[in-house]
Amino acid sequence: MLTLARSGTPPNLFVLDLRFPGMDLTTAIPALRSEFPLASIVIVSMADDRASVDRIMGAGVDGFISKAASHDSMRGAFAAVIRGEFVNIGPPGGLVSSATSSHFSGLTARQREVLALVAEGQSNKEIARTLSISPFTVRIHVSALMRELGIETRASAASLASKYGL
Repeated sequence: MLTLARSGTPPNLFVLDLRFPGMDLTTAIPALRSEFPLASIVIVSMADDRASVDRIMGAGVDGFISKAASHDSMRGAFAAVIRGEFVNIGPPGGLVSSATSSHFSGLTARQREVLALVAEGQSNKEIARTLSISPFTVRIHVSALMRELGIETRASAASLASKYGL
């Protein structure tokens, strides 16, 4: 999967089947996030029970779509992911669409505040003034949130924050 993704223009959307031979959610998602931090990841699967869906969404994907969902629901879900929303589409009568932000769930409230200000283009000194904390503390928060998100630059952090509406 990574070899194919690396072979041309970086993809902006990955659509993966949970039960695809050789697919290991615990290694595939972090690998994709690390190498393609701006790409959206959607899992399409027949495994649409609550425990499986919670595990899938908790892995940091942008969406889950049940193979039992209607064509219109699937089409709408892909469009929503492309717009930067998080989706969770179950079978008819099952789970419903949502826009919960599991991508930033590992960040503290303060780290999310700092990330939002980074996305606005503020420097560490400006963020420190805005939040009434020291520039050193801002630097620690920025380093921690970048590590948590698996990114290396402020520009990547700002792009992710903008993409997901933070």
